[in-house]
Amino acid sequence: MSHRGLGAPLIALSDYIIFGDSGIMTLNIGGIANITYLGKEGTIAFDTGPGNMLIDQAMAHFFGLSMDKDGRVARTGNIDDKLLIHLMKDAYLEHPLPKNSGREYYGSTYLSNLIKKFPWLKKEDFIRTLTRFTAASIYDQAKRFLPVLPSEIVVGGGGSRNTVLMSDLKTLFEGRVETFKDKGIDDEFREALGFAILANQTIHHAAGRIIDPEIMSGP
Repeated sequence: MSHRGLGAPLIALSDYIIFGDSGIMTLNIGGIANITYLGKEGTIAFDTGPGNMLIDQAMAHFFGLSMDKDGRVARTGNIDDKLLIHLMKDAYLEHPLPKNSGREYYGSTYLSNLIKKFPWLKKEDFIRTLTRFTAASIYDQAKRFLPVLPSEIVVGGGGSRNTVLMSDLKTLFEGRVETFKDKGIDDEFREALGFAILANQTIHHAAGRIIDPEIMSGP
């Protein structure tokens, strides 16, 4: 953070060790989605916006469930264009790099305001549109802030197990979209590796980042 960063995302270095500067974009879809672009121009890592957070909160509100397992509810709904257009005007998407986000922004108040603004929507359509918003916001941020759109995206986190969300990503991105599991990499191992690397770097008083602040701050 003393080097003009925000302290997150935390495991860009481990992704760099695994993939090098291959031009791959790694995408972690937890509560918040974050990307790491591993290009020869440099490494760029930031939070793109909501991952599963809005979907999970809406599932709890409408269905009393903790998540939309495998996208089963989203699969029964339709994308509502008005809601999606409203979501894509979200102020966070306009914020310059470096940036990160969390529950303080995309929490219960955010969802409550959406439900009040679109009270007529079927609950299945709400879930389907929030799922599309996660994918569309990731694409928007990659297109807006990366030097080029990646030819390959490798996805981890709980969102990688939502087949509707993965299908939306494949629809939006022209490059190949696959999971860490497809690459033969255990997602939990990747996170453990990331924190082990950070611990090692701390013990040896070495840099825990490979992100160029000049690239992250734009022209």
